[in-house]
Amino acid sequence: MNGERRRCATNPPKRFSNHDEDVLESLMGIVQRQEASLIRLAYVIVKDAHIAEDCVQEALIKAIKKCHTFKGKSSLFTWLISILINECKSHNRSRWKRVLKMYDIDRDHIEDHSESFVQRTYMSDCLMKLDNRYRTVLYLFYYEDMDIATISETLSINPSTCRVRLKRGREMLKKVYEGIGGNE
Repeated sequence: MNGERRRCATNPPKRFSNHDEDVLESLMGIVQRQEASLIRLAYVIVKDAHIAEDCVQEALIKAIKKCHTFKGKSSLFTWLISILINECKSHNRSRWKRVLKMYDIDRDHIEDHSESFVQRTYMSDCLMKLDNRYRTVLYLFYYEDMDIATISETLSINPSTCRVRLKRGREMLKKVYEGIGGNE
């Protein structure tokens, strides 16, 4: 018993400051409200639903561990999205992803042939054919309703770079959309 007390006295449990507790509480609220949105964003980057969920979990863990570094210069949601995007990019660079790509298994897909599903799938397929930098900007702008200033802050790019990527992404998406549509 004495040994336990000494060990606890030398290694006290980490305590969060009031600021950290507020950040954690807000973070949990964001995750509860925006979980689907975060997973969709991750999916746009990593192109795999299961890996997207893993990336969201890893980003949340990193955000919780680093909540003391949040300074409030941006919204908490923007900060979390930045962490998530970096986590997805890190996954895309990882050796494991390259190994999985070599042994990609053709999975059985459940097909839903409703018209709205086909249209959503068609547009998603077109979007997924774009380079990641254009795909991410288009997704944040159209699916997450972010403005250019927020996107540029989230991705740590210049607002004019963001506008150029958005313009070029739209042009590329149109070409891909017309190219796929013309082949059917």
